[in-house]
Amino acid sequence: MSTGSATLDRDVQQLERWLRRLADRQQASRAGVPLPASPGDDALPELTGPLKILLPRLNGLRARQWGSLAASQSANQLETLLAMTRGLEQRCERLSTAHARLRAVPSESESEESRIDSALLCQVEYDLQVAEATFEVFVLAQELGPRTAGMAKRLADQRRRAARLHLRRLDIIATPAAYPSGIVPRELLDEREMWTGVAQSGARVHRKQPSPQEVATEWLDKSADLVVLHLMIEDRGHADPFRWFREADVQPRPRRQPGLGRLEEIETWGQRLRWLQELGRRRLLFTAGSTHPGEDQLLADAFGEARGDRDDATLVLAPRHWERRGGQGTVLRDEVLRAAGGLGEVRLLSALRQGENPSAVIVPCTGMLRAIYGVGQGAFVGGTLCAAMGHNVCEPLVWGIPTWTGPNHHANILEWEEVQAAMDPHLRSVEASGLTAMFREWFHLVDTGAVERNRPTVRAALGAYLGGLAEQSLAKVGSIPPAIWRCAARVTSSGCPDCDGTPTACVHWADLQRYRMADEDRVRWFIPRFARFVLERMDERM
Repeated sequence: MSTGSATLDRDVQQLERWLRRLADRQQASRAGVPLPASPGDDALPELTGPLKILLPRLNGLRARQWGSLAASQSANQLETLLAMTRGLEQRCERLSTAHARLRAVPSESESEESRIDSALLCQVEYDLQVAEATFEVFVLAQELGPRTAGMAKRLADQRRRAARLHLRRLDIIATPAAYPSGIVPRELLDEREMWTGVAQSGARVHRKQPSPQEVATEWLDKSADLVVLHLMIEDRGHADPFRWFREADVQPRPRRQPGLGRLEEIETWGQRLRWLQELGRRRLLFTAGSTHPGEDQLLADAFGEARGDRDDATLVLAPRHWERRGGQGTVLRDEVLRAAGGLGEVRLLSALRQGENPSAVIVPCTGMLRAIYGVGQGAFVGGTLCAAMGHNVCEPLVWGIPTWTGPNHHANILEWEEVQAAMDPHLRSVEASGLTAMFREWFHLVDTGAVERNRPTVRAALGAYLGGLAEQSLAKVGSIPPAIWRCAARVTSSGCPDCDGTPTACVHWADLQRYRMADEDRVRWFIPRFARFVLERMDERM
């Protein structure tokens, strides 16, 4: 696959250069510039990969194109092919990115947390992109000449190949073990049925139009929490990390240390966050959030190498799950402690004391990361050096700090490209081999004052991107009845004011679960704020 992708990439570049020469000829002809007597100057490109099948048709296009130019006629086919080739070139760029992702996958890439073989999933996703790019080649070939039975058969074979890869992907992600409930979502079962039919027939994919509820549910999953980040940027108090912190969301709760009396119990998580904030005023803090197995060691080693002899910086490691286990049943928190131990003094956040200056702080809980990003000056978003698909890159960016990720975004490559384009150059992608250079760049940004100078610019850029997403969300979730939004805006972890008892007693609880506004017995943290946003916009438009 690697060699095929490289030759495909070269073929696309050769083809686009040739088509651009023809396009230049077309523009010259329209401007009244005489054409040479023959088209001999426009030699066919040297194609050696999948696009080689196009050479006979390219020769015919060359002759037809030259004739239309000589007659000063419009060459619509050329313009169409240029657009298609640019799309194919973008696909090949994504294939190159896929190579980098696969090279960056650490050996330990599976944990009890997901029960999914992420490295295998990454490989299948890559193979699927290659199959889809090759299919585009055949479509392009068909556009260059008459439709033949042979080409129709090739297209059907490619559809079967892509369908088989889709089924392999579903074999990995659509298993009962991958879901806490043990139940595979219905939409994945429907998708399996669809691709099974395509794998057998080779026919075109006829996707059924999603229902308004399905569209609303998809957009709730995709954008609701991001819209809340947009609202927090608009809020004047967004610069205070404690606006993002609720002790009730932190799990697990602090435990008493053995041998200590009641007055000496571990302080609350809120107090620990304040002490971490104080540490950030004395030292430089870089937060590596939602790290997965294998990433902690890579980050700690690179941080130590880039730091050198300076003693004014602390690495904050926030593992995705503190109690996670590796493929052989080992508790990975021990690996995180060993990784951080090479930096010097290490403290768990639950054991951090006021006035201490450790070289590394490890966060042994969930529910604090959004606030912790706000007390540092730089961030790395984990799950992207391995094959775990990554996490929300907007959470650190909302604080205006430079943010890096690894190269692995195989599950949401389009969304990643969209955010990266909006946040360039403040959101950067780096491979495992470039982590030391990443930390050195961060030290330079801090030392020169660029981090503080750029904060307003980063926030403004993120606010503009998320504001556009908020408007799209309003259009997509409009099918949800206002009564459900009103209930979602009121429900808290302690219950619904209009209903007695727990949140599950809410009259719209079943709807909140159906639209994925709630997880088990809790409303998602961002839903009440998002619901109020939707209701306010609905009122404005009435």
